[in-house]
Amino acid sequence: MDAAQPRLDRRALLPQQWRIEVGLLLECCYVRGKPGSKLQDLKRERIGALAAGVEDWDQVLRLARWFRLNGLLARNLDLWFEAASAKLADEAFEEIDQANEQRRVRFAMLFDEALGLVESFETAGIESLLLKGSAWTHRLYGDGAQRPMSDVDMLVREAQLEEAVDILRERGYTTLDGHSPSVGDSGDRHAPRLVSADSLIEVELHRHIIHPRSSLAFPVTELWNHQRTVKTEKARIPTIGALHEILNVAVSFFLDRHRYYASHGSLMQLVDLRELVLAAGRQGIERPQMIISPELTAIVAASLGCAETLLGPLPDGWSSHDDTGPNGSDRVGHGGSAADQQELGRFLKRRVLDPRSCFFHELVEVDDIGFSHEARSFLRRAWPDRGYLSEKFAAGSSRSLASQRLDQLSELAGVVRRPRRLLDELRTERWMREVESGR
Repeated sequence: MDAAQPRLDRRALLPQQWRIEVGLLLECCYVRGKPGSKLQDLKRERIGALAAGVEDWDQVLRLARWFRLNGLLARNLDLWFEAASAKLADEAFEEIDQANEQRRVRFAMLFDEALGLVESFETAGIESLLLKGSAWTHRLYGDGAQRPMSDVDMLVREAQLEEAVDILRERGYTTLDGHSPSVGDSGDRHAPRLVSADSLIEVELHRHIIHPRSSLAFPVTELWNHQRTVKTEKARIPTIGALHEILNVAVSFFLDRHRYYASHGSLMQLVDLRELVLAAGRQGIERPQMIISPELTAIVAASLGCAETLLGPLPDGWSSHDDTGPNGSDRVGHGGSAADQQELGRFLKRRVLDPRSCFFHELVEVDDIGFSHEARSFLRRAWPDRGYLSEKFAAGSSRSLASQRLDQLSELAGVVRRPRRLLDELRTERWMREVESGR
């Protein structure tokens, strides 16, 4: 790598209209530490300077909910910027405290249910592993209020999936629409989502951490061969290996950026990724031990580059400063060429930090990965049939076809009115496809 190669400037990536607010949230993506060290004093200074410049704290709270950083925002303001009390209205503080307590209670409820399911499965001779927040919130964050958790994710062997579903049925679980639980399509990543009888807990039983029909899929036996048991204060948690946890978050983070509202939850995913990498570094685990496909290698590299750019350095053996892609050339992260860094910067700006909807998805309804599907979708959006117009714009009324067509043209005009942003979106989408193909 050229030592003079400039790195991405994080400040230049922040959305213009929320520069201070999003900048403050990025500084609050900090999990550990107490006042005393030079680094922590610098953290106090940065958070203090940004918080002092906030004019609309309601907007900060809305963005924190959007990026799923409510808990970390509350913790860091409390730890590093006591003067926030002079800026935040009493009702805003009350909202933060109530939300924290709700997350804490919800995590305890979900975690207890996860441990109960593991025990029930074990009694029935069913192997299961906890995934995502159920497996690492205690380890990485200590307090369930710091990381929001919406459901329980578990990995179950395909041959035992029907038995596992039967146990959930006996515990009163149904599908979201009230039907009896089923294993669903064997080609799906998980069985249909199930909800408890009181509608408070949702469970997903996974076959794999990646869609089995995806070109990114690898043999699920890899997950079972590297399973481990992690000790916490409350229990021993069966889960997948440390490298597979990192892979799971990195791939989820990258593929989730294809969504219509691409940035939703993005920063919490990056915090998860960085904390898992830091934990692996403390155990002496290095990234070269990840033996995966060129496609997954490129996705992991891109996700690590995002985490390092926005949240700070990664441990030795994980940094993207000297990152090389699957073909031996620098591809993504800080170690890439100026052009590669530009692509990564555009991705961060448009898909990770911008809370607005994704322009690309206003032109194309993406339900699958593939140029042919996107081309057909675009043609249908540009020259829709009457059924599409009625479904999207009629809203159950008897509006005329001409009126619906006018709304459709107005929608497209709203997209193409800003050609620079649209061009950036199309370039970003192309770059993401290249990364996913391992090129």
